[in-house]
Amino acid sequence: MMFGHNGHIGNFGWTGGTGIWVEADPVDKFSVAYMHNMAPNEELYHHHRVRAVVNGIML
Repeated sequence: MMFGHNGHIGNFGWTGGTGIWVEADPVDKFSVAYMHNMAPNEELYHHHRVRAVVNGIML
């Protein structure tokens, strides 16, 4: 499954093994941290949805 990204070019971040996701947007000068504790972490389900909501709010 392909996911788009509604943030700016230049956003950068990190994902962790049990579900943490951290991303920074140097254009809008904000960062976000999302954490859950799951094994498996279901990253493809949760992280893309959280990223879409966060970037949608910032528009």
